Amino acid sequence: MSKQLKQMQELAAEPNITIQIIPFDRGAHSGMAGNFILLEFSDPSLDDLIHREDADQITIRDDIELIGQYVDRFEKLQELALSPKESIDFLNVLTREMSNS
Repeated sequence: MSKQLKQMQELAAEPNITIQIIPFDRGAHSGMAGNFILLEFSDPSLDDLIHREDADQITIRDDIELIGQYVDRFEKLQELALSPKESIDFLNVLTREMSNS
């Protein structure tokens, strides 16, 4: 696990990657219902997409209303999460704790 934490720290230093962590003490949240990938394109000729996975299937949809729901969900998760700086600090603490054990 310490290797994974160190890799996350390295990735967080990349200019095109943002890591935000939702600690367990924030309680249950909509992100626990399953993962999703929101694909937004700068090219206006390309439709935004939502990619959802669950135990039984993978779904890719371009339904504007559904994408709007997931944009809202994503924004709420961002608000609930630690800031990018706080998340890096959190990773640093975890990495130190893992190194000491």
